[in-house]
Amino acid sequence: MSDDLIHWEKLGLAVPYEVSRFWAKGAVIPRNAQGDAVKIGGHYLMYLSEGCGGTTHVGRSADMVNWTFEPHEYLDLGPLGGSLHEVACAIVDDGAGTGGDSGKLVLDFFYGDADGQFSAAQALYDVNQPFTQKAMHRGGSLAWGGLLKFGGTWMFAQGWDAPSGSREMYLYRADPS
Repeated sequence: MSDDLIHWEKLGLAVPYEVSRFWAKGAVIPRNAQGDAVKIGGHYLMYLSEGCGGTTHVGRSADMVNWTFEPHEYLDLGPLGGSLHEVACAIVDDGAGTGGDSGKLVLDFFYGDADGQFSAAQALYDVNQPFTQKAMHRGGSLAWGGLLKFGGTWMFAQGWDAPSGSREMYLYRADPS
């Protein structure tokens, strides 16, 4: 924890060895359009997608410090083929609870397609059923830093697609059309 992003206080272990098996990567916590972590079903959730002995896990926490984990299948790549590399971000829309809609949760992820090519995709969930995939869309942002809404438009910064040998980063925004 830090109030100034310079001085930090260690709060405790996030993912124990029994879950990580010394390696866990691609841990994302659902956030809203402003970047704030949101509770789903009364808890904060953490989707672990890479490591953990090859089994996806989900963590739950009431306070964002103390976590419990369980193996949980939350992503079916059947429609795309291939295998999951890591979840890049998880976004809960601002419309949760409006107009009879319970809100949407989108997992943006990186995977190897059926031909072994690196690819991006997004999975859609109802926020009240955060492990039951409703739809899958090829193509995603791979916004490991997260997607944020600025001026009413979804935006993210990314450098993974910079030209080889470059250290550039690009800013992207949703197509206004």
